[in-house]
Amino acid sequence: MYALGSPLRIFERLPRQTWKEHTGIPIPSELRSRSDKLITKAIGNSGFNDLSGFSGNDLYAVGDAGAVWHFNGTAWEKLPFPSDRKLYTVTCGGDGCVYITDITGTVWKGCHGAWELVEQGHQTLPYADAAWFQDTLWCANDDGMRALENNRMVAAHLLEKHAVPDAVARISHCIDVSPDGKKMLVCGGQGAALHDGLAWQLLFSGNE
Repeated sequence: MYALGSPLRIFERLPRQTWKEHTGIPIPSELRSRSDKLITKAIGNSGFNDLSGFSGNDLYAVGDAGAVWHFNGTAWEKLPFPSDRKLYTVTCGGDGCVYITDITGTVWKGCHGAWELVEQGHQTLPYADAAWFQDTLWCANDDGMRALENNRMVAAHLLEKHAVPDAVARISHCIDVSPDGKKMLVCGGQGAALHDGLAWQLLFSGNE
């Protein structure tokens, strides 16, 4: 388990109920400034928002001002990224690529060190969560759940390959996948639903 925060801090949960802080990510020098303006700006540009990994030795963390950091098992390294917008989610896909979304819902795909713009977003709400399930990138926020299909983000109820029932499509915000990758849980203000690998099950609805 990992915990993220400001300024650019990452903690790892270890056995015996202890936490280890990852080192090697420098705190912005502006935070030591005597200028309130510089400090305020640095605080707004130095937070991590999400973390994902292929393994404990291959992690990606994303955050403010287009920050993308990679951990190779020994050290953290800041990676070049095509945008300086605030990044909200990062997902390590089963296809070996890394998917990142920003404050506008724009989706980026990174493979072998190169980043490709998948879809330019124009959303008023960024994606709150993202996950990889059944060879597909899933994203959600309070406006609904979407999945990457034919190189574009499609509303869950309009998907062709992974059709989602209307009652489930309205449920969104947080997504999580079981450790074995066989189940996906989606929950939010409108309820919760579980995909068991075969079909969706509505666990409860906020409308009832």
